[in-house]
Amino acid sequence: MKINWSGSWSFVDDLIEYGFSPKTRSFRRTQALSLLNVFLRNQSLQELAETTVKIKMLNNLSNKVMDEITNYTKGNKDVKTKFLCELLSIVHGLYLVGASENVTNWKELVVLLTALREHIPKNRDLKKAYNKACAPLKIKVIQGTDNPQRAEIR
Repeated sequence: MKINWSGSWSFVDDLIEYGFSPKTRSFRRTQALSLLNVFLRNQSLQELAETTVKIKMLNNLSNKVMDEITNYTKGNKDVKTKFLCELLSIVHGLYLVGASENVTNWKELVVLLTALREHIPKNRDLKKAYNKACAPLKIKVIQGTDNPQRAEIR
């Protein structure tokens, strides 16, 4: 990833496919999401991308992220914490590259993130990733010991 070349974008579709495939082993899925984060945050790669390819990738990626968040909020709690952190980091990366203007279902993603707040477990890294993704979107963040799951137990 240190060398930026236009062929790098040919890997994005494969990374999305393997990163969100339930057939892929858990740690490989997390690695694929980590590489997708690199693509989103690398300014040189963003400048090399054709506009149509980039918009297609952003839409595809946001759809996959929405599917994962929906599955998690509906009870699929066997998702690893690191995977969920990477997923939230992708949401932040999508925001940074201007997905709010280019992604057709951006408002739906914001609604799903708001609903996800009630399902965040007591994990410091996960809360931090959630807050980093949601603060720029004006979604209420989880503060200190404020944990929605703990409130349900009381």
